[in-house]
Amino acid sequence: MKPQDMQLAFLTTPSTVVWYRIAPLLYFLYVVPSFVMGHRIIVNCVFLLSTGFTFLALLSGVTRSLCSYAGLKPTSFCEAMLSSREFIAQLSGLSSELGQCAAQFQAYSTLAPPLLTNLSNIYVETRNVAFLVHSSNISSRHVIGPFLTENERDILDLSRSLLQLRHLVEGGSNQIRDLEGYVIRSSTMVVKWLGPDTAFCKIASLVIALPSCSRNPSASVVLSDVVSAFNRFSRTVASHSDATLAILSRFDSRLLHLGNLVNKEAGTRRQTYEVTLSSIWSTFGGNRAQLASISLDLDILQRAHSYVLAVTRFNFETFQAVEHVRLHAQDGEGPISSAEEVHNTIEALRGSRVMRLEL
Repeated sequence: MKPQDMQLAFLTTPSTVVWYRIAPLLYFLYVVPSFVMGHRIIVNCVFLLSTGFTFLALLSGVTRSLCSYAGLKPTSFCEAMLSSREFIAQLSGLSSELGQCAAQFQAYSTLAPPLLTNLSNIYVETRNVAFLVHSSNISSRHVIGPFLTENERDILDLSRSLLQLRHLVEGGSNQIRDLEGYVIRSSTMVVKWLGPDTAFCKIASLVIALPSCSRNPSASVVLSDVVSAFNRFSRTVASHSDATLAILSRFDSRLLHLGNLVNKEAGTRRQTYEVTLSSIWSTFGGNRAQLASISLDLDILQRAHSYVLAVTRFNFETFQAVEHVRLHAQDGEGPISSAEEVHNTIEALRGSRVMRLEL
């Protein structure tokens, strides 16, 4: 549509045409008698009011016509500008929060390599202990062996799960940055158009370029897109964390049983040697022929005990961290809308002994 056609369309809107016809009539009815009655002040006020109403009607018609020719509905971005300013504050606050979340998620993703390194060390130690147990004469190796073998598999699964979670978090931070830019662009455009108050918005609508107006979505669409993306990311994190927690829980139950077996057998004081031997013999079974190699067996059990303690500590602290993220992800909070909760989780991981794990 050409500019001349648009101007013609604006000037031929019903409200504009009606007021253009009424204004001269009002002028004729009140100005002519004024020369006779001398009430020029009243007449001029009435005329100014009628002219003002005409201008407002023209302005309203232009605004409606602009949005109409842009193909926008009453719930569109243009109407949202005229009716509400709240969502601008929401967009501005959301933009700031998105930036914080993106930074915190990126920081969280950097914690994954140390955690994976710890898991690799635990895996190597597990295989070493398993090799020593299998090559020893401890009759309980048939009990301890399956535990270690199962733990090897779960450690690998846990490593893969944490690695995938790392990629997920990194992708989430990139997604948040994209959303942040989208929100910033939308809020900036709205503030630019809206001006200091809603009255200025009506005037600003007159100078909005038609293509720009038609390309911008409504405020509700902007917020809906952001919330939907957050919810999808939240559900993905929660689902993936559930899978990780299942591994950790299975891991923990076996470690508890294995810990009960070896914890009390890992004494280092030689004065309690006979008591320890008796306890080992009664707990794990065996016969007097094994007493010759019991010193080596005690060393093996001591190493197994250290392994159990290290992995249990790692398991507990990781379990807490993942559970913290999962619970808030399920609620649509935490990693989705609360940078403070994510920050607390990161600090808990950073300050935990997991980062200083020594086997």
